[in-house]
Amino acid sequence: SSNFIGSLNLPMCTYIGGYAFVESNFSGSFNLPVCTYIGAYSFHYSNFSGSLSLPVCTYIDRNAFSNSNFSGALNLPMCTYIGYNAFSNSNFSGSLNLPACTYVGDYAFLYSNFSGSLNLPVCVEIRDYAFLSSNFIGSLNLPMCTYIGDGAFSNSNFSGALSLPLCTYISDY
Repeated sequence: SSNFIGSLNLPMCTYIGGYAFVESNFSGSFNLPVCTYIGAYSFHYSNFSGSLSLPVCTYIDRNAFSNSNFSGALNLPMCTYIGYNAFSNSNFSGSLNLPACTYVGDYAFLYSNFSGSLNLPVCVEIRDYAFLSSNFIGSLNLPMCTYIGDGAFSNSNFSGALSLPLCTYISDY
């Protein structure tokens, strides 16, 4: 468990391994400008009230940010893969933009809460139970999604818009 009040910059770090920052608190900016991989449980049970910038990260492994809270900005412009339980049981009070993400894994946002919008403009596949029992006050935008797995939105609540204009397959449950 660590507390980071000021800025934390890791300009040469390309890989964050499993459990690296478990139960940490970040209130300043955290910059990982060349990191491409966030390992399993890297930020499990962490809190972010400042910004987290991962401009070239492409892969978020299982449970990387599970049980975390985000009240600041989360920047993942190049992320293409969100793994199993990656953000499960997390809270987002701002918008989460994943402009390059094409795959959202099983249980990725299970029991999560969004008060801002979640944008996945090029995502084509939402796996099983990805948003099970999640709450959305803002909108969820999936304009390119064609596949929705088992129970992907079961027991979820939406008070904003859900957009799936190209969806061709919605699985059981």
